[in-house]
Amino acid sequence: MLPYSRLEVTLRELSKIEVQEEQMNRILGFLQKDFSALSSGIFLYQDHKFQLKIGRNISHTYTKNTIFTDDNSFIQDLKENRFLSLKNTDSCRFEHECRHILVHLLQVRKDVYGFIFADKAAEFFTEDEESLFVMLAEFTSLLMATNRLTSALAEKREFEEAIFIYRYKTFMEKGSYLFHLLRRSTIKMSVAVMKLNKYAELVRKFGHQQTSEYLQDVLNLTQEQINPIDIPGKIFDDTYAIIFPNQNPKQVEKTIGKILQSLKDKIDSKEKRVSWGITGMNKNSTSFEQLVSDSEEAAFEATRQEDNPVMLYE
Repeated sequence: MLPYSRLEVTLRELSKIEVQEEQMNRILGFLQKDFSALSSGIFLYQDHKFQLKIGRNISHTYTKNTIFTDDNSFIQDLKENRFLSLKNTDSCRFEHECRHILVHLLQVRKDVYGFIFADKAAEFFTEDEESLFVMLAEFTSLLMATNRLTSALAEKREFEEAIFIYRYKTFMEKGSYLFHLLRRSTIKMSVAVMKLNKYAELVRKFGHQQTSEYLQDVLNLTQEQINPIDIPGKIFDDTYAIIFPNQNPKQVEKTIGKILQSLKDKIDSKEKRVSWGITGMNKNSTSFEQLVSDSEEAAFEATRQEDNPVMLYE
Protein backbone atom coordinates (compact mmCIF):
# COMPACT_ATOMS: atom_id res chain seq x y z
CA MET A 1 0.00 0.00 0.00
CA LEU A 2 1.30 3.44 -0.95
CA PRO A 3 2.06 5.89 1.87
CA TYR A 4 -0.81 8.36 1.34
CA SER A 5 -1.52 8.43 5.07
CA ARG A 6 2.17 8.95 5.84
CA LEU A 7 2.25 11.80 3.30
CA GLU A 8 -0.66 13.43 5.14
CA VAL A 9 1.21 13.05 8.45
CA THR A 10 4.33 14.54 6.84
CA LEU A 11 2.38 17.55 5.55
CA ARG A 12 0.92 18.16 9.00
CA GLU A 13 4.39 17.95 10.54
CA LEU A 14 5.77 20.36 7.95
CA SER A 15 3.06 22.87 8.87
CA LYS A 16 4.48 23.00 12.41
CA ILE A 17 8.12 23.59 11.36
CA GLU A 18 9.20 27.23 11.02
CA VAL A 19 12.81 26.91 9.75
CA GLN A 20 13.03 26.28 5.99
CA GLU A 21 16.10 24.01 6.19
CA GLU A 22 14.32 21.79 8.71
CA GLN A 23 11.32 21.67 6.37
CA MET A 24 13.53 20.57 3.46
CA ASN A 25 15.26 17.92 5.59
CA ARG A 26 11.89 16.45 6.55
CA ILE A 27 10.77 16.40 2.90
CA LEU A 28 13.87 14.55 1.74
CA GLY A 29 13.56 12.14 4.67
CA PHE A 30 10.07 11.22 3.45
CA LEU A 31 11.34 10.61 -0.08
CA GLN A 32 14.15 8.40 1.16
CA LYS A 33 12.05 6.35 3.57
CA ASP A 34 8.70 6.06 1.82
CA PHE A 35 9.80 6.24 -1.82
CA SER A 36 13.01 4.22 -1.44
CA ALA A 37 14.75 6.93 -3.43
CA LEU A 38 18.41 6.27 -4.12
CA SER A 39 19.11 9.97 -3.74
CA SER A 40 17.10 13.17 -3.55
CA GLY A 41 17.69 16.87 -3.28
CA ILE A 42 16.39 20.41 -3.53
CA PHE A 43 17.97 23.05 -5.75
CA LEU A 44 17.15 26.66 -4.84
CA TYR A 45 16.84 29.44 -7.40
CA GLN A 46 18.60 32.77 -6.95
CA ASP A 47 20.01 35.31 -9.39
CA HIS A 48 18.86 33.19 -12.37
CA LYS A 49 20.80 30.16 -11.10
CA PHE A 50 19.76 26.81 -9.61
CA GLN A 51 22.19 25.44 -7.02
CA LEU A 52 21.94 22.41 -4.73
CA LYS A 53 20.90 23.53 -1.24
CA ILE A 54 20.31 20.20 0.48
CA GLY A 55 20.54 16.55 -0.60
CA ARG A 56 20.44 12.95 0.58
CA ASN A 57 22.90 10.25 -0.53
CA ILE A 58 24.18 12.22 -3.51
CA SER A 59 27.57 10.93 -4.65
CA HIS A 60 27.73 12.13 -8.25
CA THR A 61 30.41 14.83 -8.09
CA TYR A 62 29.03 16.82 -11.03
CA THR A 63 25.56 16.99 -9.51
CA LYS A 64 26.85 18.19 -6.16
CA ASN A 65 28.71 21.12 -7.65
CA THR A 66 26.87 22.04 -10.80
CA ILE A 67 24.92 25.25 -11.23
CA PHE A 68 22.00 25.15 -13.65
CA THR A 69 21.28 28.43 -15.42
CA ASP A 70 18.13 29.61 -17.17
CA ASP A 71 19.56 28.85 -20.61
CA ASN A 72 20.24 25.19 -19.73
CA SER A 73 18.10 22.90 -21.93
CA PHE A 74 17.05 20.81 -18.91
CA ILE A 75 15.88 23.94 -17.05
CA GLN A 76 14.01 25.20 -20.10
CA ASP A 77 12.25 21.84 -20.40
CA LEU A 78 11.45 21.86 -16.66
CA LYS A 79 10.02 25.39 -16.75
CA GLU A 80 7.88 24.50 -19.75
CA ASN A 81 6.49 21.24 -18.29
CA ARG A 82 6.84 21.87 -14.51
CA PHE A 83 7.12 18.09 -13.86
CA LEU A 84 9.56 15.71 -15.56
CA SER A 85 9.69 11.92 -15.36
CA LEU A 86 12.98 10.88 -16.96
CA LYS A 87 13.69 7.19 -17.61
CA ASN A 88 16.95 5.61 -18.72
CA THR A 89 18.45 8.96 -19.56
CA ASP A 90 22.03 10.16 -19.62
CA SER A 91 20.94 13.78 -19.70
CA CYS A 92 20.90 15.47 -16.33
CA ARG A 93 21.93 12.38 -14.38
CA PHE A 94 21.75 13.00 -10.66
CA GLU A 95 23.35 9.77 -9.49
CA HIS A 96 25.52 6.92 -10.79
CA GLU A 97 23.51 4.11 -12.40
CA CYS A 98 20.33 6.17 -12.26
CA ARG A 99 17.37 4.59 -14.02
CA HIS A 100 14.41 6.86 -13.25
CA ILE A 101 14.36 10.51 -12.13
CA LEU A 102 11.39 12.59 -10.96
CA VAL A 103 11.90 16.37 -11.05
CA HIS A 104 9.36 19.05 -10.14
CA LEU A 105 9.70 22.81 -10.39
CA LEU A 106 9.04 24.65 -7.10
CA GLN A 107 6.93 27.54 -8.32
CA VAL A 108 3.89 29.57 -7.28
CA ARG A 109 2.36 31.64 -10.06
CA LYS A 110 5.36 33.41 -11.63
CA ASP A 111 7.67 33.05 -8.62
CA VAL A 112 10.26 30.27 -9.03
CA TYR A 113 11.90 28.95 -5.85
CA GLY A 114 13.89 26.01 -7.23
CA PHE A 115 13.23 22.35 -8.00
CA ILE A 116 13.08 19.04 -6.15
CA PHE A 117 14.22 15.66 -7.48
CA ALA A 118 14.28 12.00 -6.49
CA ASP A 119 15.81 9.08 -8.38
CA LYS A 120 16.00 5.29 -8.36
CA ALA A 121 18.64 2.94 -9.67
CA ALA A 122 17.05 -0.52 -9.71
CA GLU A 123 13.41 0.12 -10.59
CA PHE A 124 10.89 2.64 -11.91
CA PHE A 125 8.59 4.88 -9.91
CA THR A 126 4.94 3.87 -10.19
CA GLU A 127 2.22 6.26 -11.40
CA ASP A 128 0.88 6.55 -7.85
CA GLU A 129 4.34 7.41 -6.56
CA GLU A 130 4.64 10.08 -9.24
CA SER A 131 1.29 11.54 -8.10
CA LEU A 132 2.48 11.61 -4.48
CA PHE A 133 5.72 13.27 -5.55
CA VAL A 134 3.77 16.00 -7.36
CA MET A 135 1.59 16.60 -4.28
CA LEU A 136 4.67 16.86 -2.06
CA ALA A 137 6.32 19.28 -4.51
CA GLU A 138 3.21 21.48 -4.66
CA PHE A 139 3.09 21.68 -0.87
CA THR A 140 6.83 22.47 -0.78
CA SER A 141 6.19 25.34 -3.21
CA LEU A 142 3.43 26.60 -0.91
CA LEU A 143 5.73 26.44 2.12
CA MET A 144 8.41 28.44 0.34
CA ALA A 145 5.91 31.04 -0.84
CA THR A 146 4.48 31.33 2.67
CA ASN A 147 7.95 31.59 4.22
CA ARG A 148 8.89 34.40 1.87
CA LEU A 149 5.63 36.27 2.39
CA THR A 150 5.81 35.88 6.17
CA SER A 151 9.35 37.25 6.23
CA ALA A 152 8.40 40.23 4.08
CA LEU A 153 5.36 41.05 6.18
CA ALA A 154 7.25 40.64 9.44
CA GLU A 155 9.88 43.10 8.21
CA LYS A 156 7.14 45.66 7.60
CA ARG A 157 5.82 45.00 11.11
CA GLU A 158 2.27 44.96 9.79
CA PHE A 159 0.82 43.23 12.83
CA GLU A 160 -0.82 44.00 16.14
CA GLU A 161 2.38 44.11 18.18
CA ALA A 162 0.88 43.17 21.56
CA ILE A 163 -0.50 39.86 20.33
CA PHE A 164 1.15 39.29 16.92
CA ILE A 165 -2.10 39.38 14.97
CA TYR A 166 -2.02 40.73 11.42
CA ARG A 167 -4.02 43.89 10.87
CA TYR A 168 -7.04 43.73 8.62
CA LYS A 169 -5.46 45.05 5.42
CA THR A 170 -2.36 42.87 5.68
CA PHE A 171 -4.41 39.82 6.69
CA MET A 172 -6.75 40.20 3.70
CA GLU A 173 -3.82 40.72 1.31
CA LYS A 174 -2.09 37.61 2.59
CA GLY A 175 -5.31 35.58 2.46
CA SER A 176 -6.09 36.70 -1.11
CA TYR A 177 -2.57 35.78 -2.18
CA LEU A 178 -2.91 32.28 -0.71
CA PHE A 179 -6.39 31.86 -2.19
CA HIS A 180 -5.20 32.57 -5.74
CA LEU A 181 -2.09 30.48 -5.12
CA LEU A 182 -4.18 27.44 -4.14
CA ARG A 183 -7.04 27.73 -6.64
CA ARG A 184 -5.48 25.27 -9.08
CA SER A 185 -3.71 23.22 -6.45
CA THR A 186 -4.78 20.00 -4.76
CA ILE A 187 -4.01 21.75 -1.46
CA LYS A 188 -6.86 23.82 -0.02
CA MET A 189 -7.37 25.98 3.03
CA SER A 190 -10.01 26.82 5.62
CA VAL A 191 -10.90 30.05 7.40
CA ALA A 192 -12.19 30.30 10.97
CA VAL A 193 -13.71 33.48 12.40
CA MET A 194 -14.03 34.11 16.15
CA LYS A 195 -16.52 36.60 17.63
CA LEU A 196 -16.74 37.77 21.23
CA ASN A 197 -20.40 37.41 22.20
CA LYS A 198 -22.30 40.54 23.28
CA TYR A 199 -19.22 42.72 22.90
CA ALA A 200 -21.02 46.06 23.42
CA GLU A 201 -22.67 44.83 26.62
CA LEU A 202 -19.33 43.59 27.97
CA VAL A 203 -17.68 46.94 27.29
CA ARG A 204 -20.48 48.76 29.10
CA LYS A 205 -20.29 46.40 32.07
CA PHE A 206 -16.53 45.78 32.40
CA GLY A 207 -14.99 48.65 30.40
CA HIS A 208 -12.74 48.64 27.33
CA GLN A 209 -9.56 47.69 29.18
CA GLN A 210 -10.89 44.57 30.93
CA THR A 211 -12.71 43.42 27.80
CA SER A 212 -9.53 43.93 25.71
CA GLU A 213 -7.45 42.03 28.28
CA TYR A 214 -9.88 39.11 28.09
CA LEU A 215 -9.66 39.12 24.28
CA GLN A 216 -5.87 39.17 24.46
CA ASP A 217 -5.92 36.16 26.83
CA VAL A 218 -8.19 34.34 24.38
CA LEU A 219 -5.88 35.14 21.45
CA ASN A 220 -2.77 34.07 23.36
CA LEU A 221 -4.35 30.71 24.20
CA THR A 222 -5.50 30.37 20.59
CA GLN A 223 -1.98 30.86 19.28
CA GLU A 224 -0.73 28.09 21.56
CA GLN A 225 -2.99 25.64 19.69
CA ILE A 226 -2.38 26.66 16.08
CA ASN A 227 0.60 25.92 13.83
CA PRO A 228 3.30 28.42 12.79
CA ILE A 229 2.01 28.27 9.22
CA ASP A 230 -1.51 29.30 10.31
CA ILE A 231 -2.28 33.00 9.87
CA PRO A 232 -4.26 35.02 12.47
CA GLY A 233 -5.74 38.43 11.67
CA LYS A 234 -8.01 41.13 13.08
CA ILE A 235 -11.35 41.85 11.37
CA PHE A 236 -13.09 44.11 13.90
CA ASP A 237 -12.59 44.94 17.59
CA ASP A 238 -14.67 41.89 18.54
CA THR A 239 -13.86 39.69 15.54
CA TYR A 240 -10.69 37.81 14.60
CA ALA A 241 -9.92 35.24 11.92
CA ILE A 242 -7.39 32.48 11.24
CA ILE A 243 -6.31 31.01 7.90
CA PHE A 244 -5.54 27.28 8.12
CA PRO A 245 -3.54 26.19 5.03
CA ASN A 246 -3.86 22.49 4.16
CA GLN A 247 -6.68 21.83 6.65
CA ASN A 248 -10.31 20.99 5.94
CA PRO A 249 -13.16 22.35 8.15
CA LYS A 250 -13.42 19.15 10.21
CA GLN A 251 -9.73 19.32 11.09
CA VAL A 252 -10.10 22.98 12.01
CA GLU A 253 -13.13 22.14 14.16
CA LYS A 254 -10.95 19.80 16.23
CA THR A 255 -8.39 22.56 16.74
CA ILE A 256 -11.12 25.00 17.79
CA GLY A 257 -12.38 22.37 20.26
CA LYS A 258 -8.94 22.30 21.89
CA ILE A 259 -8.92 26.11 22.08
CA LEU A 260 -12.34 26.18 23.75
CA GLN A 261 -11.30 23.53 26.26
CA SER A 262 -8.16 25.52 27.06
CA LEU A 263 -10.27 28.64 27.60
CA LYS A 264 -12.56 26.73 29.93
CA ASP A 265 -9.64 25.34 31.93
CA LYS A 266 -7.63 28.55 32.23
CA ILE A 267 -9.92 31.59 32.00
CA ASP A 268 -13.42 30.23 32.41
CA SER A 269 -16.01 33.00 32.44
CA LYS A 270 -19.75 32.49 32.19
CA GLU A 271 -20.32 36.08 31.11
CA LYS A 272 -17.59 36.18 28.47
CA ARG A 273 -17.98 33.70 25.61
CA VAL A 274 -16.52 33.39 22.14
CA SER A 275 -18.14 31.75 19.12
CA TRP A 276 -16.54 30.38 15.96
CA GLY A 277 -17.56 29.98 12.34
CA ILE A 278 -15.60 27.80 9.88
CA THR A 279 -15.57 27.68 6.06
CA GLY A 280 -13.51 25.49 3.76
CA MET A 281 -12.22 26.41 0.31
CA ASN A 282 -13.82 24.36 -2.47
CA LYS A 283 -14.41 24.45 -6.24
CA ASN A 284 -17.28 26.91 -5.77
CA SER A 285 -15.24 29.42 -3.75
CA THR A 286 -14.85 32.66 -5.67
CA SER A 287 -12.61 34.75 -3.40
CA PHE A 288 -10.90 34.93 -0.04
CA GLU A 289 -13.33 37.70 0.91
CA GLN A 290 -16.17 35.23 0.40
CA LEU A 291 -14.52 32.69 2.73
CA VAL A 292 -14.19 35.32 5.46
CA SER A 293 -17.77 36.53 4.95
CA ASP A 294 -19.17 32.98 5.10
CA SER A 295 -17.17 32.24 8.25
CA GLU A 296 -18.43 35.48 9.85
CA GLU A 297 -21.99 34.46 9.05
CA ALA A 298 -21.45 31.05 10.68
CA ALA A 299 -19.82 32.67 13.73
CA PHE A 300 -22.77 35.05 14.09
CA GLU A 301 -25.15 32.07 14.02
CA ALA A 302 -23.00 30.36 16.68
CA THR A 303 -23.41 33.37 18.99
CA ARG A 304 -27.14 32.59 19.07
CA GLN A 305 -26.55 28.98 20.11
CA GLU A 306 -26.01 28.58 23.85
CA ASP A 307 -24.83 24.97 23.59
CA ASN A 308 -22.91 25.08 20.29
CA PRO A 309 -20.11 27.67 20.09
CA VAL A 310 -18.78 26.32 16.73
CA MET A 311 -20.67 26.36 13.43
CA LEU A 312 -19.54 25.08 10.03
CA TYR A 313 -20.80 27.12 7.08
CA GLU A 314 -23.05 24.98 4.90
